[in-house]
Amino acid sequence: MTMTKKDKERKNIMHIYAALAAALTMQVIPSIEIQLFGACLFMGVLIGAYIFRARSEAESLCKNHMIYIIRTIWIWSLFFSIGAAIATLWIVRSGDHSIIQTAVNQVMSGIVPSEEGMMDILYSYLRANFSLIATVCTLTIGPGMVYLIYRLSKGLSRAHKGHRIGDVTKWF
Repeated sequence: MTMTKKDKERKNIMHIYAALAAALTMQVIPSIEIQLFGACLFMGVLIGAYIFRARSEAESLCKNHMIYIIRTIWIWSLFFSIGAAIATLWIVRSGDHSIIQTAVNQVMSGIVPSEEGMMDILYSYLRANFSLIATVCTLTIGPGMVYLIYRLSKGLSRAHKGHRIGDVTKWF
């Protein structure tokens, strides 16, 4: 059984959406190696979307979805950057930084903690500020993540059915 051109095109679109979902999923796995691989995959998806868009015919399903994916990534990047900046400012202004200040004072006096000591400082800081960090990240970065999930599920659903995205220039 041979695949038609339209079936191959739809399959490529589905692969791009799947790779993007995998890349984003890898970002929440607590392993630096997996997160780095996910970041590389994310960049590969963005580059791949640009390549597919450039090679697609003007009114093709592939071009339509690649424009949608590219716009989704860039708009999400804007939301994420704004959210991360607000989160950083909020945590810096409201967090309990006494643990870090104590460590800085020790270093300034010539006492440099070991790697294990640094990890203890990090975990102590996170324990002391966990509620604040969780709340702030949910409120500032969460909306961008909801936007991304919405756009990807909408695009994946439409691609799976072989449908185009109505207006790829809309933000929502």
